[in-house]
Amino acid sequence: MITDNELPIDPSVNLSSLVETASLLMEKNPEEGLRIAREVVDRARTATEAAAAIEAWRLLGFAKIAQADYEGALELFLEASEILVIRFGMEQKPSAFLNGMGSAYHHLGLYATAASYLQEAKRALSPDMGPRSRASTLNNLGLVYFILGERKAAEEELRAALEECQSAGLADCVLTIRANLASVLMENGYQAEAKTEYEAIVAAAREYGTQVIRAAALEGIASCLVLEERLDEALTLNDEALRIFRQHGAERDLASTLVQRAELLFKAGRYDEALEAAKVSLASPAAKAAQLRAPLLKVKAQALEALGLWERACVAWRKFVEADPKEALSKSHSELLDRSLDEQRMAAATLETQLRRKAEDIARAQEAIIEVLAGAAEAKDDVTGEHVWRSARYVGILSMALIEAGKAGLDQAKAELYASTARLHDIGKLGVPDAILQKPGALSPEEWEAIKEHPLIGERILERASWRDVGAEYATAAFEIVGAHHERWDGSGYPRGLSGKAIPLGGRIMSVADVYDAMRSKRPYKEALSHEETMAFILEQSGRQFDPEVCAAFEHCAADFERIFSAY
Repeated sequence: MITDNELPIDPSVNLSSLVETASLLMEKNPEEGLRIAREVVDRARTATEAAAAIEAWRLLGFAKIAQADYEGALELFLEASEILVIRFGMEQKPSAFLNGMGSAYHHLGLYATAASYLQEAKRALSPDMGPRSRASTLNNLGLVYFILGERKAAEEELRAALEECQSAGLADCVLTIRANLASVLMENGYQAEAKTEYEAIVAAAREYGTQVIRAAALEGIASCLVLEERLDEALTLNDEALRIFRQHGAERDLASTLVQRAELLFKAGRYDEALEAAKVSLASPAAKAAQLRAPLLKVKAQALEALGLWERACVAWRKFVEADPKEALSKSHSELLDRSLDEQRMAAATLETQLRRKAEDIARAQEAIIEVLAGAAEAKDDVTGEHVWRSARYVGILSMALIEAGKAGLDQAKAELYASTARLHDIGKLGVPDAILQKPGALSPEEWEAIKEHPLIGERILERASWRDVGAEYATAAFEIVGAHHERWDGSGYPRGLSGKAIPLGGRIMSVADVYDAMRSKRPYKEALSHEETMAFILEQSGRQFDPEVCAAFEHCAADFERIFSAY
């Protein structure tokens, strides 16, 4: 059901325009912005729409980060990377995804891994990328450098990000990065300058209506007031920031402000309230972030100690040491840092393994999935199932003949994928009425049009299958086979009228295999042809219906085709 606030999106609207609209809505109407972003992801199919899809995924992923769903963000970017391979043939993760994964690892406290992803994201930046995406990557890298103690590098990245935003006139982006630079000023001992900058950001954010940025600056001013021992005023500003973050559902920022509140209450001598604030904050989803969990555990331990609850305080101190040994233990900083970085890399590897575990488990059953789908198609138009099994063997032999002929971009692994997924080539016939498939006479123009839809129907079936869990390589091969096996070299085929090498290789190979078996088989509407007649037809159609390279390979292995047909 579409609500009053959820208007349908005009399908004729350019996806780049839609994703720009979604981006603008993220501050004032995030639900609508995310809805539009999901629509862009669903609709993007052509190479020219890939950039819009990437930007939409970026918005969706960073929305999860804002909600403190860091593992969810990682999973989204990993899944989106695999879909990019399937839909657009993009093997490399785009900078926006690397940036998002780096940001997620940053909030999970895996700073070395975060820095690695963000450095790779920076290297992948290109001049044609939007300034917001470029600034986001530089900003996030600067924040990680800051946490790692590399303050000069942090300031350089943040200022580069600020320049990107200023050049493009991105007011909200400018204010966010100015707030981060103010934090650097404060840590470097320039509290007065930092406070002045925060106050300017509050005024500008009020003017632009960017409430979340205003709340972040209020939190910064509160930190400055703490250094001036003006705790009551700091708590008042903290209350206002909390209210705004709660109103906008900004879980990540809310958690940071709750940490500040617990610390303020402790400094004010309100130990019971500080303890309660720390306990509530530790229960929030965002508290899994190391830079938030450690200070909360510290406040909890200090409050318990101040209240004379020594045994519980010892437990809390122990947890704090585990959460942040670099700060808690009086050991060599470099020794701790080296050890911490190694542990972070191991933890990151473990996390990615866990995120992929479900996919790996189901991938082991990929043959079973193909069997089920292929079996369903066979039941519609191939009672014995012999056609799909023969097709798989034809495709395997033809692929190997192409490899032997030196076909670029084809190896044994890919040949095996083509052979395995060839069984799915007619899966789209599940959407074609039986009366048409089994009609003994000639088809009417309307019936023929229905038949020509089956490659597109097959693609839709594959998209609804859990191909992320089966594996991107299988999915890519399946889409080539299913969607393109009725295209013709001269462009007169269907469903898209592709020609020449614009037809995916899997489709070109499957086309020859499918035609060979169809011509050799007896059907209600035709008699079977001999091997010699079929071979002559295929070779005659070289350069017209079929790829000349595939036809040449077929000529070399035609005897194997005859052997397979006779055996099955």
